[in-house]
Amino acid sequence: GTYQLSIPRTTTDATTGDLDITRTVDVVGAGRESTIVDGGALDSVFHVQGSNELPGIRVRFKHMTIRNGRSANYGGAINIDIGYARVHVLDCALVNNVALVDGGGISTYGYTLTVIGSLIEGNSAGRGGGIAHFYNYAQAGMIRRSVIRNNTAVSNGAGLLNFGNMRIEDSLIDGNTATGGGSGGGGLSTANLVTTVLNTTFTGNSAASGGAFQTVGSSASFTNVTVTANLDDNGGDGFYFSVAAPATITNSVFADNVCATAGPGVPLPVTSGGGNVEASNTCGFGGGPGDRVNVPDAGVDALADNGGDSQTHALLAGSPAVGAAVQAKCPFVDQRGFIRDDGDCDSGAFERGASVQACAASPEELTANLGIGVSGQSFEPVGAIEVCLQALAGYP
Repeated sequence: GTYQLSIPRTTTDATTGDLDITRTVDVVGAGRESTIVDGGALDSVFHVQGSNELPGIRVRFKHMTIRNGRSANYGGAINIDIGYARVHVLDCALVNNVALVDGGGISTYGYTLTVIGSLIEGNSAGRGGGIAHFYNYAQAGMIRRSVIRNNTAVSNGAGLLNFGNMRIEDSLIDGNTATGGGSGGGGLSTANLVTTVLNTTFTGNSAASGGAFQTVGSSASFTNVTVTANLDDNGGDGFYFSVAAPATITNSVFADNVCATAGPGVPLPVTSGGGNVEASNTCGFGGGPGDRVNVPDAGVDALADNGGDSQTHALLAGSPAVGAAVQAKCPFVDQRGFIRDDGDCDSGAFERGASVQACAASPEELTANLGIGVSGQSFEPVGAIEVCLQALAGYP
């Protein structure tokens, strides 16, 4: 059913406005379509307040939609306050939430944030329209098998604003827009610490600078990402790297974008790990093993459902990205979770010809412990067993 917040915020205590969480708890619904928590634009929907010392509290949101939160400051759907809190968002949809300052969907100053198999869509904020992740207590963030789509921000990071350590993998960042004149990072804006992006598609994002992503004062690595049709206000500049923000890019595909830095004559602080394919030659590739630049056509299809948890850009027959990756640096699977098993890995987030999904476990199944014991003196093969093990940052 739909659970409607109905008491406007008049004080900071727990009796009005948002739903306060101050201890370890699982908030579990019956599914995104079945369980809806509606903030009614009265306040943040959930306010997580961590403890002052480790190990802190653990809060897990599972199988629900959180919508229509509206905060005058942080976290329209989920506001994670300063303190030791490990927060997990599993198989949830955070839609149409607003924060006037940071984090339309989620704002966190907590300890760890893990988002798996979730949809962050149609949220807006001053910064971090979808998610704003800060470093005060934030030791690690993980976004996995998720979609961050059609969020807006006035300033930086319409999809995701990261000031901490963050790992993003197997995800789609699509159609996010930073609207302000000095905005940057339509899909992703990252600063200060370390950002790692793997098997992820950036498409259709826009900002004044760095339509797909912007790195400022942090180190970042991008491996097997597909970056297409991201724009700045001038129709180019899909990605922006400051001279203080070294980035390493490996096995990735860039189409209908250009790279940019602080100004003419300023060197682009990008290291190629090899295996990159670029339709132009603005990113400083060419020095890495197997880099292919100025290709006439990167050979990527329109965004579509090609299996897996999120849409992807399939590689067309004859694409220069097919078999172009540095094999030793390829992840085991592509964005969809399909095995890269032909020994000739493709660049980008999509592996052409792959048809076997390595792990189809749901976020709920990922919480289980598995033990296998075998004993005896002699064994005869009677069948096969497949075990899927996944290690997740910040997961209990």
